[in-house]
Amino acid sequence: PSRLLQGLTAAEQGNIPVIAIDTAIEHPAVKSLVATDNADGAALAGEYIVRKTAGKGSVLILGGTKNHPNGDARRYGVTQKTEAAGMTVLFRRADWEDEKAYLITSEELGKANDISAIFSCWDPGIDTASQVVTRMGLEKKLVLVGFDGLQRTLGFIEQGKVTATIAQNPKLMGKRSVETLLQILSGEEYADKILIPPFLVDRHNLNQIR
Repeated sequence: PSRLLQGLTAAEQGNIPVIAIDTAIEHPAVKSLVATDNADGAALAGEYIVRKTAGKGSVLILGGTKNHPNGDARRYGVTQKTEAAGMTVLFRRADWEDEKAYLITSEELGKANDISAIFSCWDPGIDTASQVVTRMGLEKKLVLVGFDGLQRTLGFIEQGKVTATIAQNPKLMGKRSVETLLQILSGEEYADKILIPPFLVDRHNLNQIR
């Protein structure tokens, strides 16, 4: 963080515009944010979980670090959709750490809490959770949904170890970032925030993005 702050301060002093990608950064040098619409993606995930579980049972949410805007948006979106359908939400903060995701999943599945779905705020977390689910022989009983659209998770979906993921669009994020930067340098009007819509991937549309 200190090196980042030093770099941003140097950019500000040199009148060099900065575009934040994926995560908001509060600094005068940062002129615009180009990020995934996490609220929209979380809504897709929550609706999918409700549909696949028929709104029955509880959903375990593996969260990121405290007060992380992306993780919080993903958590709240899924919580709103699943609770509205009558599901119980079990939230555990895993701090974006795979080992914690593994331990939390093992602990919660070892309890009699009627878990029918697991949502991880990042794909590696759901990949790790799937290992616990497979070890316990529950892969046909649980819906597992991640968020990122990473290649490893897409492979897990193909193998039937993970049910779905919310895929981000980094190519479009990069394109819009460069376009915005060029607008700034040309003195044109530009948007201070651009949200890129994500999309849900499961076995039905997997071949369309691989």
